Amino acid sequence: MPVKFADLAKKAKDLFKDDFDTGKVEVTYKLKAADGVAMKFKGDKNNASNAVSFSNETTYTAASGLELKEKINSKDEISIEASKKDVFLKGTKVTGEAKLTTKGGYQGSTFKADYKKGNAVFDAKYSGSINVGSAFEFNQFALGVSAAFKSMTELKSWEGVLAYNTPDLSVTSHLINGTDMMATVYHNASSSLSTGLELTWKQEKATTGGKIAAAYSYEDGSAVKFKLDQSLGLGLAYTQDLRKGLKLGLAANINAGKLSSDDHSLGCSLTFSN
Repeated sequence: MPVKFADLAKKAKDLFKDDFDTGKVEVTYKLKAADGVAMKFKGDKNNASNAVSFSNETTYTAASGLELKEKINSKDEISIEASKKDVFLKGTKVTGEAKLTTKGGYQGSTFKADYKKGNAVFDAKYSGSINVGSAFEFNQFALGVSAAFKSMTELKSWEGVLAYNTPDLSVTSHLINGTDMMATVYHNASSSLSTGLELTWKQEKATTGGKIAAAYSYEDGSAVKFKLDQSLGLGLAYTQDLRKGLKLGLAANINAGKLSSDDHSLGCSLTFSN
């Protein structure tokens, strides 16, 4: 099934990102009622400042297919979003979002449109600037292009991606603004073990970068992960399903190049779901 441009390297991105949150203690509730209303509440306390923040997201899907979503957070920011599939053509999805604050009132809007047709996916977003993307899939290969515009006639940035995908391997090559390059590799070595590699090169500074990651899942519902970059930044994560609907997460970020420094941080999370 074809995917949007932003998801061409999703497996590798998720491996390097998920479960590595540090510097805070976090609790998340995910609830879904029989009438189709879903709620996600997230609260956290910053380890360094002791500041507490929260966000709440409520989603309702009507029988007509119209999806309404409301987001509220501790910064007094409110977001109201409406989306619907197959509005103009079969395969389309149109989304509109309005943002406001209790003190400053209306803050702006975002409009998004996606269209899937055969092996191709097109998406567009407007929120003051314009972002467009497209991805085309042919057998095990995918080709994608995205561009960001400051205005209808002024190009801000662009990126091209060539991807190769099999059930257990995903490889992507990125060309960014015609100067910078990135490559990712994601490999499902087994049903329990996943590994990832990311390499970058920036022309302006003539610098290269790289990082590796791996995740291993156990039969008891636990999993361990690690990631390491070229600066010896080490990320460690452990997750455990304590019971159905309750998941514990522990994470650490360690500066392995300067173990005596204060650059290390820890994180803890609990996720409840029904």
